[in-house]
Order: sequence, then structure tokens, then C-alpha cells
Amino acid sequence: MFECGHCIGMRLLERFGRKIDRFVNANVAERFVMLCRASFNYLLWPLCFIVLAPTGVLALVLARAMEPLFRIRVGMLEYGRIGHLAANTEVYLRRQAMRTDRRREFHVLVSGPPANLQLLTMIRRRVPVTQNILVQRLSSSLRSRTAWSPVWIDLPMNTNEYFEFNNAPSQLSFTEEEKERGSALLAEIGVPPGQPFVCFLIRDKAYLDATFKHRSRESWSYHDFRDSDIRNCLPAVEALAAQGLWALRMGAVVERAVGSNHPRVIDYATRFRSDFGDIFLLGHCKFYLGDTSGPWIVASGLGVPVACANCVPMSVIPLTERDLSIPKRHWSVEKGRFLTFREIIESGADGWNKTHLYKEAGIEVIENTAEEVLALTLEMNSRLDGTWVGTDEDEVLQARYRALFPPGHRCYGFPSRIGAEFLRQNRELLD
Repeated sequence: MFECGHCIGMRLLERFGRKIDRFVNANVAERFVMLCRASFNYLLWPLCFIVLAPTGVLALVLARAMEPLFRIRVGMLEYGRIGHLAANTEVYLRRQAMRTDRRREFHVLVSGPPANLQLLTMIRRRVPVTQNILVQRLSSSLRSRTAWSPVWIDLPMNTNEYFEFNNAPSQLSFTEEEKERGSALLAEIGVPPGQPFVCFLIRDKAYLDATFKHRSRESWSYHDFRDSDIRNCLPAVEALAAQGLWALRMGAVVERAVGSNHPRVIDYATRFRSDFGDIFLLGHCKFYLGDTSGPWIVASGLGVPVACANCVPMSVIPLTERDLSIPKRHWSVEKGRFLTFREIIESGADGWNKTHLYKEAGIEVIENTAEEVLALTLEMNSRLDGTWVGTDEDEVLQARYRALFPPGHRCYGFPSRIGAEFLRQNRELLD
């Protein structure tokens, strides 16, 4: 159905009004950023496109003409968020590593300002990357107009690339100089040489609130259902600390301090955080404890086992055989009880990625308790140490959970495990 001109005009006026309100209520620094962005989007970029577009079209024509000799392929990095920068690129690199038909083919990736400079540096060691906002905007505009061209390549990530993550090695690595730099960072943090440590993080709204101050909060708050409370991690990380491990709280911008007085629990996010440190620590910890926020896929891509609490949507499950996870539960206001896992899957709620979908369905997404996160963490540590002792019933419960996902479902055949204690305490949700 087509919108009438009046409706479109009113919608544009409302959007313009919201922009004016944000500008009026912003501080001086935020207003400067808004003006710079507006100048680029509405003045500089249109002029650049007019000047550069013919050159871009000519480059596409030449690339197509050279196909008989060798193939040129261009991909667009998902550069704005650390999870997509890591995940989409790692899947692409692993698939390239497994290919046997790459003769006479040259790939180049295009990026804007990356979410993490160290991660982009490591990607550049594997494939050429052009980092320039004008080139990125031009390439994106040309691609939208010439999607038919074989020059363009996709870098998708559906979070169910189990085959790639279990059959190809990590594609990114650290240089010797970076390893020395990382050792110095650990010493600065206070972790003794050779001592094991874990990284932990729970998603909150602080990072996106700080990153997108120039935009309406409605443009990113649709993922608030994924947020949780870092305090529910404290019993787990303090238990690890009592066993002699160090626990480093990660995060570029965080809502609150970690709140632990244990000397081995360190708030790296507020005291030592850097782009380099984020990637080095995630790539060298014993395991990563967190949720489905972006850093989990950084750790997984670097070959580190992952223990994911508060998994939501339910169909976002860690990717490798060494990983563990537990989902958030779904409380039905209408039924006055938790929905079974089967009800969640059959309703499609296992794939919902917008807060309003849960609200409209009368579903409250309930985060895992501190006791559930503790059990998950201790199981992961025991499994990695080779001391975990499970039961026959644990295997039955795992099989019942896996059987909930029918053939053709995006989670069918997932290789990771659900936390044993979580399934023991929620048997009724498996019916």
C-alpha cells in the first residue's frame, strides 16, 4: 500500500522535529558532532559522489573486462560494531581458507572507521583493506545500484556457522611484538606471568548510549531485551578467583563499576581499557564468560572457549564443541508461567531480535540468576580442566534440548552444550 504525500510529509516533519529537539538538548560537544555529521551527509558527501561516481563505475567496468585474466572482488566490512567486524570477517576468511578454486582471484575489503583498530590491523594481515570513509560510502552507494555485478562479494554472518567454526582454524593471529606488548599489559594489570585468567562481560545500554548520542535512542534501544546486570556475574568470577584464576571485566563503555573487592577480580574496562587490550585479552584468556554481546564472537573467532549466559534470542547459540550456554527464560504474562522451550520455538520467539516483539506478545525476558551463572561458569572451568563429572541424565537432557530444533531450523545440529545444572533445574521447560 502506498503512503499518501501528506502522511510522508508528516513523518518527515516528525523526524526533523526530533532532530531539532536532540540538537537543542545536546551539550556543546554533541552539537559539534551533529553539525559535522550533517555537513558531511548533506553537503560534502553529495558533491563527492557526483565527482567520484564516474570513476567508480569505470573501475567496475574495467574489473568486469579483466575477468578472463583474473577476478577482482570487493567486499564491504561490517566495521561499525566489534561483534560484526569480528564475526562476519572471520566467517569470510574461514570460507576462503577452505576454498580450492581461488586461482586468479584478488580480493579487497572496504572499511570506514572501525569499532576496534587492533582487530582491523589483524584483518589487514590476511586480506587487503582500504579504510576510508569516502571510499566506503562510494562503494556502498555503487553496490546498491549495481548489485548484479559479480565484483561484489558478501560477508554474511547468521550466528549458526557451525561448520566453519569447527572445521577451519582461526584466521587472525598475533605477532611476536604484539605478544610481548600483551605480556606487558598483563603485568600492568597485575596478572602474574603464566597465570590463567578469564574475561567476562555482560551487555548493558551504556556503550550504545555513549556511541550514538547524536541519534534518537529509539534507533538502537530495540536491543534492550539483551541487557543484563553485571552483578549476577560476581559470585561466578569470585568463585574462579578463589580457585586461583584472575577475572578481567571487559567493555569499552560500561554502565557501572564491577563492584567486587576480590584482588583477583579486576575492572579492566574502567582502568586499563584499550583497543589492543580488548583483542589481546579476549584471545589469550582461559575462557570467555559473557552473553551474546559482540566480544563473545571475538573470543570464539580467536579460538577461545565461550560460556554464554543470558542467550537471547534463544536461537543464538555458541558455535563450537567446547562452548557452553544457558538461555534467558520467557515469562508469559497471559499464561502466568514460563513458556516451554518448544512453545518459544514454535511461536518464532526464539528468533525475535526486537524488544517490541516481546512486549507486544506479552512476554517478559528474564535474565539468568547469579546461581545459574555460577553453575555455568564452574562447569566450564571443570570441563577445561578435565575434572567435570556428568551423569547419564545430563546426556538425556542435552538430547531432549537438541531435539527441540527440527531439521531446517537454523539451530539444528548445533555442536555446543547447554549448561547441565540449568537443564536439571528446568526439566519442565523441555516438555
